[in-house]
Amino acid sequence: MSAPPLVVDHLKASQALLHAQGHVNVELLGSFPLYMTGLKYHQVPPVQNQVYMCRPEKGNKFDHNAVGIYAGVDRIAYMPKVLTAHIQHIFRSHAAESFSVICFCSGRPSEASCQCIYNVYGVYQSQLPTQSSEFGV
Repeated sequence: MSAPPLVVDHLKASQALLHAQGHVNVELLGSFPLYMTGLKYHQVPPVQNQVYMCRPEKGNKFDHNAVGIYAGVDRIAYMPKVLTAHIQHIFRSHAAESFSVICFCSGRPSEASCQCIYNVYGVYQSQLPTQSSEFGV
């Protein structure tokens, strides 16, 4: 078994995840290096050099602006509050039909957090009409 590559093209990996979700016409709007939070509260740990979908949790009783980071259906962490507010404020007025956020785990996960890069994509059309971005504008 070979070791995973030391350098991963996080933009290609992010776009591949969006394409797998049915989003074919996407544009990178911005990248934000930060960290994941709340790792100690989740059962599934993030894996270094992997990409994850970020989804808003409007029904979150502690924070209605909370954005979870998901590996498939399992929430593995949260996006920091300072970034969720920033992303939602800036990109609400963008011309994209909607937008999606992909989290690339760039550092080694610790018990509490992990370095990552959040890539924000404008979504202009979906391959499947029933699928749309998690962050509707």
